[in-house]
Amino acid sequence: MAHDYSFPQELLTLPIADRISYFQQYTMAHPKLLIAAEKLKNAIDDPGFFSLIFLFGPTGVGKTTLLRRITQRLLASFHKEMELDKGFIPIANIEVATPEFSNFDWKDFYLRALGVLQDPCIQLPSYGRITNLKLKTSLEAALKHRRLKVFCLDEAQNLSKVASGRKLRDQTDCIKSLANLTQVKFVLAGTYDLLILRNLSAQLCRRSLDIHFERYKVENEEDLKAFRGVVQTFQRHLPFEEEPDLLKYWDFCYERSFGCVGILKGYLKHWQQRYWMELKLSLCRI
Repeated sequence: MAHDYSFPQELLTLPIADRISYFQQYTMAHPKLLIAAEKLKNAIDDPGFFSLIFLFGPTGVGKTTLLRRITQRLLASFHKEMELDKGFIPIANIEVATPEFSNFDWKDFYLRALGVLQDPCIQLPSYGRITNLKLKTSLEAALKHRRLKVFCLDEAQNLSKVASGRKLRDQTDCIKSLANLTQVKFVLAGTYDLLILRNLSAQLCRRSLDIHFERYKVENEEDLKAFRGVVQTFQRHLPFEEEPDLLKYWDFCYERSFGCVGILKGYLKHWQQRYWMELKLSLCRI
């Protein structure tokens, strides 16, 4: 099959590592992503009362990619303001770490958040014990000083990892308190385990917004058409001399990804690496 070179043609003259890196960094604006992105954009732009935004979906559906796109859009829209005020940060992102033991580590969370904000006005003691209260107060001050609009927490389902069920509500109450005190919107992105936190109280449900980032479902005709389009777009961006006919095996691609674009891309990335490795080995035998 002749290649239409949807990727930069000069890639064919570059080392294999550069070709692999290109595909690894490539992202596409597929329909499910665009729908979720539009909902998230409207929720962020809306000055209404939604202080917590729950973005949930299956693993590998593309939530992290969506957060990157929203971050780029917001940074671009506030570019002039950021040039005038070097201390202004409209949006920040952190990944909520999985706790090493049974309880979620708030101290680690606060330190990661403060590290992302890099606020020079916040001075933490270099010796002695730093309490969670001190760190929380420092984070509140940093969020206000940086005039943050949105704080995105990726892998936010890790907030629910506590030893006692009684502490679950405290987890969201703490985030809600940060949002209320600083007037910053928090986007909690994660798997369906995130719903455990969201369903803790009727008040939280009323004061938060849900965005479901769905996978493609083969039984839905529109989803199937869109997924086949995703497969075809990926095959056109694999930097090979000849374009592979992945669309012919779309059903195999679906079985391996279960309709999640992130999983599909990961699978194709490993397939691409294996292809080059096998080609290199075959050349060495000649």
